[in-house]
Amino acid sequence: MERANRASSTVAGQARWEISHETFAAIEAEYESLVGWASEYVAELGRKLVDEDLYVDDGPLLAAGAVSWLTVDAADDSFQYLVEMRKAWTQRGYLTVGQVRGVLNCLRAKVERNRHDAGAASFNDHFPMLAQLMRTARDAGLRNPQLRLSTADGYQLKIKWAGARSRNPGSIYVLERGAVHDPLNPGFGSSGAYFGKLDGETGEVDAKLQQHDGVLETLQAFEDNPTGEALRQAGVIGACCFCGRTLTTDESNAVGYGPICAEGWGLPWGKVPERSTTTEVREQFDAQVAAT
Repeated sequence: MERANRASSTVAGQARWEISHETFAAIEAEYESLVGWASEYVAELGRKLVDEDLYVDDGPLLAAGAVSWLTVDAADDSFQYLVEMRKAWTQRGYLTVGQVRGVLNCLRAKVERNRHDAGAASFNDHFPMLAQLMRTARDAGLRNPQLRLSTADGYQLKIKWAGARSRNPGSIYVLERGAVHDPLNPGFGSSGAYFGKLDGETGEVDAKLQQHDGVLETLQAFEDNPTGEALRQAGVIGACCFCGRTLTTDESNAVGYGPICAEGWGLPWGKVPERSTTTEVREQFDAQVAAT
């Protein structure tokens, strides 16, 4: 591709490892719509980028698109990783391949959110099933019961009871615990952002939480199918979404949580038939709820 070859020669080979202010200025002067091109690229890729995706002829253009989006379109984004990358770009004067990859994955998540929003999706303003499960765990005597859920755009949520001395005792807080699986950036998303709260009895969503569609989408998935979502989340985070521990038995891996969490949260657990489905597990759960 002529465009890509010219971009590679512009940065004299070092673009494979980092993009500097000088490199970015040279590419930006030659090409238009860098953000639009990068957005189309990451959307069509259909998966998260890895570093190897940048070791191609178009790598410099992708890196320039990432910087342009980071510093202009996402200049006011408070997501902790983007804040750190803007700081690195300003203070150090360059981004590494790994950092560019992280920014592009954030852009990809933004593109996916926009596609979702275009579908005019609507979310519940009450999550009574989630609130009921939280009450069940609390009443069972579990110490500080928490629910760990990951969103489609990489946020890892912590859902917990507000403390007795907090401003909202009896409420359920929805907090951010960081981003899912990014060993190259251990501080990625570690801000612990507060998204909002649910009423502990009715599961009603407060006004602050209603502003976060990605979080609401995740909560709704759990509300609609707690056992199915627990199983899916276990696959995403690599552990039980209730206690955070690694699952070690076939029975636990089949449902996404272990016997202790099953008892504490009032969920079905035990020998799972060879061809059991999420629907069957959900039916068991609904039967238990109806009996209480």
